[in-house]
Amino acid sequence: MSDKTLEQEATFFPVALAMLEPGKVLPCEIWIRHEGKKPVLYRTANLPFTEEHRRRLIEAGVRHVYISFEEAGAWNRYLEDQLRDRISDPSRPLEERTRILLDTAAPLMREVLENPAAPGVKERVGNLADAIVHLVDGPEAFSTAVQLLEHDYYTYTHCTHVAIYLVALARETGIDSPDVLASLGRAGLMHDCGKCRVPRELINKPGKFTPEEWEQMKRHPVEGSRILEEAGWKDEIVREVCLRHHERLDGTGYPDGMTDRELGRFTRMAAIVDAFDAMTTDRSYQKGMTGFEAMRIIHGKGKGKYDPQLVREFLGLMIRR
Repeated sequence: MSDKTLEQEATFFPVALAMLEPGKVLPCEIWIRHEGKKPVLYRTANLPFTEEHRRRLIEAGVRHVYISFEEAGAWNRYLEDQLRDRISDPSRPLEERTRILLDTAAPLMREVLENPAAPGVKERVGNLADAIVHLVDGPEAFSTAVQLLEHDYYTYTHCTHVAIYLVALARETGIDSPDVLASLGRAGLMHDCGKCRVPRELINKPGKFTPEEWEQMKRHPVEGSRILEEAGWKDEIVREVCLRHHERLDGTGYPDGMTDRELGRFTRMAAIVDAFDAMTTDRSYQKGMTGFEAMRIIHGKGKGKYDPQLVREFLGLMIRR
């Protein structure tokens, strides 16, 4: 072990030891820290990490390692490259595989939503959507995923949540086409991509918007649609959900005030799960509601705004989880 120490711990982030895959070459430097001591470099990049390394770290009481933010990109690609194999491994408990999925999704979507038109985004989002469809394939997997979802609201975690809810609701309604499910997963992940063109201080503003700020916020579906067009997205489900997820059946939604006959099934599904997740996660200015409270609002005050049959099916999904 090197005696090289961290000069600024704030420039590093923790990673669960379980995220290191034995038998793989490390994509970046790995640091460890024992309680009451400064972190030290454990192993350099481009060296293999073995089962013996893992065993020794566990015996030493190490449960998390540390990675420099400067190497976050390399670490994120490592997670993405290993994702499908790791969540498909039946020897891993379902909870561990679900945690791997969510831990991979968070940095990926944070990076994607900072620049959704960047090269490679479609492929990366597609791989994550495929992983969601593959793993969240039944009541037990859905229940496990919901239990592990983040409680704090960030656009990148919200988009992951919406993708999971959307795929699960689609299956609940009888949709079993792998292509359609994957498209819905991508749609959930990209539905709020237009928020990258809304001022950050507005996204994070505590309390109510002024009328001018609200008009600015309401532009994000249109901006998202433009981003998808500029980036060459051809998937009509993704583009429809991005542009229409804030429309309501009674015409009170935005950006175009469309009504019942104009809104497709996928948009109706997205409207429900997007609203539900927004209500049940914590904001800087208010604590999230319980799932029961959110469904009561969607079913009650939201009467006429959301598709009643889809609301019932989503409610049934949440009750059984």
